[in-house]
Amino acid sequence: MTTYSKKSNCIRAARSKLGKTAKPGTDFEITKDGNVFSWKALKKAKAQRNKRAPNGKRSPVIQQAQYVKLLKFIGGAPAKGRTVAECQAEFGNCSSHNIRGMVSRARAEGVKITSGREFKVVHYKLAA
Repeated sequence: MTTYSKKSNCIRAARSKLGKTAKPGTDFEITKDGNVFSWKALKKAKAQRNKRAPNGKRSPVIQQAQYVKLLKFIGGAPAKGRTVAECQAEFGNCSSHNIRGMVSRARAEGVKITSGREFKVVHYKLAA
């Protein structure tokens, strides 16, 4: 472990290793032994942000879960079916583009989903 005669030198060394924005007490810890200072990095718990993979896309597990949830939601539809707006309300902040994409994926995999229009609103339902 390297020691430093001044606290400011210790902080400078820690920031050179951990990055410019590293903060004492948050990212690293400074200890004083007599007249010398030393530092050690603190392990931070990684925040799970929005359940996305490193490339920015949702993980396949999340996508599969949403896909199954959509099929169950459309399958339990009333006689005329579910609208894209109803599906969006069920999924939270999911765009209409994503809903139509999941319906398209289901059709490509062989699931029978019928659609109909009523006053420019599309209704989806599972075919019997």
